[in-house]
Amino acid sequence: MVTPAQLRSNAAQMLAAAEVLFVADRYGVAMYLSGYAAEFQLKARIVEAMGLAGFPSDNSEFEHVRTTKGLWLKKHDLNQLLAWSGREGDIKKHQLVDWSLCAGWTPEWRYKEIDKVPSGLAANTLESIKRLLPQL
Repeated sequence: MVTPAQLRSNAAQMLAAAEVLFVADRYGVAMYLSGYAAEFQLKARIVEAMGLAGFPSDNSEFEHVRTTKGLWLKKHDLNQLLAWSGREGDIKKHQLVDWSLCAGWTPEWRYKEIDKVPSGLAANTLESIKRLLPQL
């Protein structure tokens, strides 16, 4: 199981890497990694909100959480993770614009032409995720 502290550290590392890549004009990769920062932060919150020992890190742990809590946490859907985190109402009430940019993220972005992401879109997405992370 992965602790909330480790998940938050991973989120910070992903965001830091995204910022370095953005400065290096690698906008698509920067956006891709920034989405994982949001995902890790939400998963840390889920562990706390659900009273889990940690976030599952292998199939047997995922299955244990599914059978004991009724949750299949092996997901990347940020909207679903936000709902499970217990922060959905507050985030959508106070940070809807930022959330709207963040919620469009999916790991399937890796299959897109990440070298064609406009710098403005990447900048807006990174800034939104930076504002959101402390609240997620």
